[in-house]
Amino acid sequence: MLDYIKKDQVEIVLSEEATVDKFYLPHHVVKKKKRGETKWRIVFDGSSHQDHAPSLSDALEIGPNLLPEILATLLRFRLYPVGIIRDIGQAFLQLIINRRDRDLTRFFWYRVFKDEDGNYDTTREIITYRFTRLPFGLTCSPFLLSATIRELADMYKAEFPTAAALVDNSTFMDDFAAGAENDDCVTKLYDELIHLMNRIRLPIAKWPTNSTHLKDVWRAEGVNFKEVTQTLGIDWDTESDTFSMEPRDVSGEYVEGPNTKRQVLQPTARFYDLLGLLSPVSVVGKCLFQDTWCTGLAWDELLPSDLGALWNTWVSTLPHLAHLRVPRWVEIVDRSHSQVHVFCDASQRAYGAALYIRSCMVDNSVVHLACSKNRLAPVKTVTLPQLELLAALVGARLLHYICQATRIDITEATLWTDSTVALGWIRQDPNRWKTFVCNRVTEIQSYTTPSQWRQCAGKDNPADLLSRGVTAEQLKAIDVWWRGPSWLTQPQQHWPPNTSSVEVSLSEGKGSANHPVKLLDPTRYSSYWKLLRVTAWILRFLQIVLRSDGHSGNLTALEMETARSY
Repeated sequence: MLDYIKKDQVEIVLSEEATVDKFYLPHHVVKKKKRGETKWRIVFDGSSHQDHAPSLSDALEIGPNLLPEILATLLRFRLYPVGIIRDIGQAFLQLIINRRDRDLTRFFWYRVFKDEDGNYDTTREIITYRFTRLPFGLTCSPFLLSATIRELADMYKAEFPTAAALVDNSTFMDDFAAGAENDDCVTKLYDELIHLMNRIRLPIAKWPTNSTHLKDVWRAEGVNFKEVTQTLGIDWDTESDTFSMEPRDVSGEYVEGPNTKRQVLQPTARFYDLLGLLSPVSVVGKCLFQDTWCTGLAWDELLPSDLGALWNTWVSTLPHLAHLRVPRWVEIVDRSHSQVHVFCDASQRAYGAALYIRSCMVDNSVVHLACSKNRLAPVKTVTLPQLELLAALVGARLLHYICQATRIDITEATLWTDSTVALGWIRQDPNRWKTFVCNRVTEIQSYTTPSQWRQCAGKDNPADLLSRGVTAEQLKAIDVWWRGPSWLTQPQQHWPPNTSSVEVSLSEGKGSANHPVKLLDPTRYSSYWKLLRVTAWILRFLQIVLRSDGHSGNLTALEMETARSY
């Protein structure tokens, strides 16, 4: 708070000032530990309100969303060999609030005096302050900052064309993340960003990059930078140019022992993996949390012994995530010689897709995991082929999203599945199938063509990992997850053969009403003879309903034999 006062970002409300519109913002302190550093931040709550009264955020216009999607920004950041990020220092507090609106940002704090030596002394007297700059905690703050930066870029796009073009779609709040082809390009981008931000005196708090040339320039200019930093929530080591994760961000202070449903939710919800690089690990926690709901556990009820053992195993292996280093750059040298491959798979617990970038070099090809997406299977029973189709739909959507965000040609992509049935559905007219299959095949075919879909063996499908899950200790050594199947680095003649026709069961066909229908579940009956008698009674009932005739009285030997054959 003293920093706000020193920089005149807040001012004292004089007692003689009177206004009709005023609002008092509650505030509290937030403590955050990261890499041995402890940071304290004051948070002002514009959503706080009295009973039956609106909050300040309720009275403000949110404004349109001008922020780019974080996933799209990160994907573009991974396409270039040289990366650079920039953080505006106290970005929101650089915007001045109109004087007639300042009384809506009042708050209480202690009176601060400045002595003759320039030192500040805090007293115990509580007085009223108000903001002269835009605070972060208002619902309109993200729009106002984004609109300011966008207007700045638009005003000077002729003078700074490179920076202005990237600022619009590479700045999320106060974080900027972009890439360049080489050291010269990134140095030019840095110079333009500096001059562009100086037009309205926006201070830059940090300048990390993996460019050794630009780092030398910064050392000569006395610019402070960090080798290990964070961009859009992901740890980035600029020296090795790799992404990493701090396990304590997920598990917190883990203590082995009995756990409750509430304790299961905490690390599962904290697992920030926007790119899906750690999906095979995170899906285990998601499945365990789903199990706590299916068993009807209360929030503070202890887990059953089987779930508790699985939970302790999963959490205890999370520290192995600290040893994972994922390359930031996916080694795209020439986009015309790069391909996108999407692998889809499903299990009874989860389904999803993993997307890989294959870059063709002179001597060989290089494959990198770009991102993945998975979802838990619905609690309602769904057949495995239908789950495989849902996985294919996730893969098609992911491919469409990535190609739109990065401008990669979607027609050059290849999608893989190990499900013969799902592949047969996709390759045929969707109107042949029932509603569930028809709707999903229609959407898949709106993003891709049937000829783009191919079949691979289940053992070669990396998406199998994100549908079944592995521990953090196992993930690091599974090369098929990080690089895709081994044959993907080889020429196309070594890939699995592309079968042109696939025989598909017509169980999902619209004309399949005459096929035998499973009337009951045999596993529910402890006696074989009881199962036969129940089946025989059901068949007699169907005969009476459909043909308006049938036997009466006890079951006959012929009916028992028919039930046995059924």
